[in-house]
Amino acid sequence: MNRAVAACFALLLCGCATTPRNAVRVDVEEQPATRHWRVHYEFPRPVSEVSFPKTRAPFRSTRWTIVEPADATWNSLGNHDTIVFRSPTTHTTVEFADDFSEREKDYLLNVAFTDGSSLLYTGHLRVSDEPHTWQFHTTANRTIRTPDRSATGSLAWSSTEETHVYFGSIAPVSTPRMTLIVDPGLPPWIAKQLRERVPPMFDYFAAKMSTDLGFRPLVLLSYGGPVSSGFSFKGSTVRGLVQLDVSGSSWTKESAEGAEEWYRHVAHEVFHLWESQRFLKDDRSEWLGESTAEYASMMAFHDLGGGGEQLIHRRVVEAANDCIMTIGDTSLSTASDQGRFRNVYSCGLVTQWIAAARTGNAWRLFRKTFDRPVPYTTADYLSSLRAMTSSPEAVEQLVSGHTGRADLFLAEQLRTSGIAVQLVSADQATATQAVLRKALSAVVTRCTCRIELEPLCSGGAGIETVDGISARFKPGAALARVMKSSELGDVFNVNGTPMQCSKGDLDSHFRQLLRIDEATP
Repeated sequence: MNRAVAACFALLLCGCATTPRNAVRVDVEEQPATRHWRVHYEFPRPVSEVSFPKTRAPFRSTRWTIVEPADATWNSLGNHDTIVFRSPTTHTTVEFADDFSEREKDYLLNVAFTDGSSLLYTGHLRVSDEPHTWQFHTTANRTIRTPDRSATGSLAWSSTEETHVYFGSIAPVSTPRMTLIVDPGLPPWIAKQLRERVPPMFDYFAAKMSTDLGFRPLVLLSYGGPVSSGFSFKGSTVRGLVQLDVSGSSWTKESAEGAEEWYRHVAHEVFHLWESQRFLKDDRSEWLGESTAEYASMMAFHDLGGGGEQLIHRRVVEAANDCIMTIGDTSLSTASDQGRFRNVYSCGLVTQWIAAARTGNAWRLFRKTFDRPVPYTTADYLSSLRAMTSSPEAVEQLVSGHTGRADLFLAEQLRTSGIAVQLVSADQATATQAVLRKALSAVVTRCTCRIELEPLCSGGAGIETVDGISARFKPGAALARVMKSSELGDVFNVNGTPMQCSKGDLDSHFRQLLRIDEATP
């Protein structure tokens, strides 16, 4: 790493005073009247092609236009979008419209605010691992803001990392812990909770982790409106910034469920500022960052007056049932590589709950793991765990081992950790409706694909009823019927179609689920 690049790295939160000689210069122009963006690149040397960052599904070649050179072409190889030049060049220009498309486990390119403001994620614009220097412009009288600076009309910024850039006119609100930009269309009760409950959240995590962040992050909260039913929440953190977006009709009116959903999601993202910015983790330890953030958000909600011990126990049992039904033949440390992203949240929360019971203090375990001169790893976590307890085996098994009968295993672990549970059939379980519906879909799909029963195998029709039981409103009862019939080899009806499944179609990792003993004080 040369001195200029090292200087940039050291000044991530305040920009670079000098431009590295090998930097890619990027000029981004927002055209709000037409909702388009034009991006011009200047390369430090002639290149024959440029490759954009890897995404799970390439999207630029079908949505972006190459303005110059006129003879350049797109070429998508694997998960990379590449521009190929007919002859080496030192520059290129692309143009694209606002793109609010969802991307699995990835950032949105653009995020809209109800007043016409918008965000642009620079990570999707990078073309190499070399430093990038950015110049942002807008054709309207709008403020441009990055985590560490703002200007009207035009802004220069240098960084070795990606960020969300704000373009708009919303006045920021500053507190000792953060700078806020809040969508004016946000339901009033959420805006009120943002002002009243988020600053104490920062204080809480600083106390629990025995350290302040050392910087004041920019928090951006946008509102997508009641465009769909239910609660939708998207959140992410990049260096010095938290980006949040809520949408869905259920947010419009304050409720206990909505207040918990909102608070837990926000707390999860805020804790990421500690686990991955105040401290640094190895790229292969994503599961650890997500699982500690899930535990931290739950405890913050509990400790700051959001719910009593019984509610917290209920959330752990719900997560345990989710884990039981999704753990499969994987472990926490390999879940993401196998595409089981949900596991790092559900199994991760349960794992940290068990670790807290074994060590007596999960926060001290986190600090002991995170506080290192180099990025922390899964091995560091396990080493810290072993130093704090003489019985680390259950946590080690979930993190890096194999759990054959997850229902039996987690029932024992939760009882040992102080939560009274019973093993019951699916219709009596302490589980969310969404999780039960997923489990029902999984077992029916396995069976129908084996016996080549279309369209249920392909999922085209969906599951509406099982022997007349609604899969939407009573998924637990429907799942219990499928499991019992499959165990006995009995015929049952799905959407009115007779079918016969076998024991082999059931998930081998569980036969029952967990129910919390609500009578336990």
